[in-house]
Amino acid sequence: MFALLSPVIRSIHLLFIAIFLGLQIASYYYVITSQRSDSLLLQRYTLSLILFLDWILLIIIAGIYLTCAYLVYHIATLFYATPWIHTACVALTIVVLCFCANMFIQYKNLKILRYQLELSESVQPLQPMAKAQRKYNKMMHINYILIIFLLILIIHDAVTRSTF
Repeated sequence: MFALLSPVIRSIHLLFIAIFLGLQIASYYYVITSQRSDSLLLQRYTLSLILFLDWILLIIIAGIYLTCAYLVYHIATLFYATPWIHTACVALTIVVLCFCANMFIQYKNLKILRYQLELSESVQPLQPMAKAQRKYNKMMHINYILIIFLLILIIHDAVTRSTF
């Protein structure tokens, strides 16, 4: 029975990884694009959308871990002690930690943007809005780049079945 499910689980696992990588690249692009804009409203909507997608990605991350565990424990040729599988699991854990750090940073920045928007509307509604004050901006960029790099490294290791 496990042999019949393996191709399906493998396809689901690959689909989850592809969705996660694609949405991380798209999120990073949206963050960069919105930060170049002077519109606080656009930045707020962008961060709200990204946080919504991040909650969906948390479910996908759980699916990645579950399908990975299924594939390692139910396929006779794969073992957790295999170097590229062990490296992929460690790299995925680092990706998840960076992802959670980015979620926290984006949540904090969204709270700051909401406060700035309320302040600018109540005090000076006809004045141009000030530039958004973002916290931990460099850390967020480093995390996004690290996430994308590690996901590509995981995919490379899985395809070649060796460590980089």
